[in-house]
Amino acid sequence: MRAFVFLAAAFQLTDNQVFALLAATLDQEYWPDGGNASWLLVAYPLGAALGPCLLTQLAPSVKARVVVTVSLVTLAALQLTMALAPTFAVALGCRGIAGAASGILSYALLIEAVRAGDRTVTFMTAGFLLAYVVGIPSGAAVAATVGLPTLFTALGVAAALLAASAQVLLPTSATTQHTGTPRPFRHFLASRRYRSGLITSMLIGAALAGPVAVFPRMLASAGGMGLNDVAWVYYLGGGGPILALPFVPRLIQALGMARTCTLGALTLVPALLAMPLGAHGTVIAGCLLMLALAVETVRRTALQAHMGGLAPEQDRPRYLALRNVAVQVSVSVGVAGAILVRDGAGFMATCVLAAALAATSARWVPKVRTRDAVSDGA
Repeated sequence: MRAFVFLAAAFQLTDNQVFALLAATLDQEYWPDGGNASWLLVAYPLGAALGPCLLTQLAPSVKARVVVTVSLVTLAALQLTMALAPTFAVALGCRGIAGAASGILSYALLIEAVRAGDRTVTFMTAGFLLAYVVGIPSGAAVAATVGLPTLFTALGVAAALLAASAQVLLPTSATTQHTGTPRPFRHFLASRRYRSGLITSMLIGAALAGPVAVFPRMLASAGGMGLNDVAWVYYLGGGGPILALPFVPRLIQALGMARTCTLGALTLVPALLAMPLGAHGTVIAGCLLMLALAVETVRRTALQAHMGGLAPEQDRPRYLALRNVAVQVSVSVGVAGAILVRDGAGFMATCVLAAALAATSARWVPKVRTRDAVSDGA
């Protein structure tokens, strides 16, 4: 199961973020007479925010294996549709549906990973982060070498293979096991513990989304790096999650999930502030990215596990769906804010803002849920 979670998480992020690198090429090759591929990046998070909420309302007890399989089959069909060079309107709808399928896939995988233990959550986090530095630049390289239709076909085949492997590698447990009536969404907003979980997730999501979105442009503009140089920076940085992987469960066991979340958020502060130094060379930039991703692997794993266990099992899907909405919105705001701050005050100001958000997020990490908190979720 760990290998499946790792690969599914890596595919999920690659399926999403590779479009950011392909936007200009899509406009030139698919829609030269009209259409703006940047809108595809807006449709996707909207779908990702709404998908899990709709599922928890319409089918709260669907088995995880079914949810994961259907989501991956849907993503496969949508990528194969993109390979046919659809009209812009069709592509926009495809990315919105892909976002919904991906959001559902993400929350279903997290529930199963939390149920399997901290080490499985670590593998999920490592796969997600590794996509940033391997899957995404490799996808762009494939598109540049053999064309967009071949890339989309390859992604569709990969999703189909993952869907087939889910039938063998995933357990048959239900996504929810109703031992009581699930609480409505408003309950999570009324509870201080749940509110804290939402706030810390939003702050850290906005903090990381900004620098990640504008870091490649800084390397190109301030560092004079070409596309191949930037790709090598990201390939080198991909060692961060691999290096952190063996130590994450030990840290969580030694410090506890809440303290590891807090420590990880605070450790990100100097890592974010150091990112402008990447302009001094490919090796320096790669090492800085490696450090940041290693810290983020620890922090993200602890927070994923912490949020997954914060609510009782019958309430978990709805709470994670609500958290997904909060995170998706915060990521959009974080990227927009980073672009505005970078254009007005430079990349260093963007990193200072991100570091401030990361430090603030540490203040809102909720305490671990205890047995006596199960009944009221307070």
